[in-house]
Amino acid sequence: NSPSALDVRKPQVAAMLRKTAAAIAIVAVAADFEEAFEKFKKDFAKPNADKWKFKLTYDYIQSENAKGNKYELGINEFSDMTPDEFASSHFGYKMPEKPWGNLKNLGTHVHNGEPLADSIDWTTKGAVTPVKNQGQCGSCWSFSVTGTLEGRYQIATGRLVSLSEQQFVDCDSQDSGCNGGYPPGTLEWATGRAICTEHSYPYTARDGSCRASSCSPGIPAGEITGHRQVPRGSSSGLASALNSGPVSVA
Repeated sequence: NSPSALDVRKPQVAAMLRKTAAAIAIVAVAADFEEAFEKFKKDFAKPNADKWKFKLTYDYIQSENAKGNKYELGINEFSDMTPDEFASSHFGYKMPEKPWGNLKNLGTHVHNGEPLADSIDWTTKGAVTPVKNQGQCGSCWSFSVTGTLEGRYQIATGRLVSLSEQQFVDCDSQDSGCNGGYPPGTLEWATGRAICTEHSYPYTARDGSCRASSCSPGIPAGEITGHRQVPRGSSSGLASALNSGPVSVA
């Protein structure tokens, strides 16, 4: 119990306490992961979810959220999928060999020097419908088009109408339904046509036969008169286009 003996033991005790604290932290983290995995399986009805793939997503979320970013990541129904698996089942952008080449109702949107807002959020201006879910179908192209049309139509008329992605999946034969599509070509197809409401032509997340003749129009025939392209690489053109309304981007 001499002072010299205590001095020798202090570093040893401190090291032991650090190891104990680290062990407790590891146990706590492991417990948090197990709890998150069990909750994920229950919340999304996935009793056979791949634990290793979920762990990769879980660790990435924890790492990103620890950085103090302005955003926060969280678990969702896709958290047991790798990025490649998600892409193969959800990404459906198909660029033709000659993009824009066969489109008729196409002009170019450029910035003509008009004043531009530093930031703009069309969700706060009433031009964006609630978030939708494309499910296990590569129909992202149709959601991109309906989102653009919904916003532009609201800005032009004051009416926000949720439009039917399923109409494009089923009826637009130049695109490939759940196997992908090309938004500019879809906008070309929509020009002059009536676009159904989501309610009257609901989304099924699978290919089907066209039923547009029996739906209720959200945008009447003839009210879509054309579309314009923002030149590739033109940040000022894109900013200008976004100042006037939502834009379809792929």
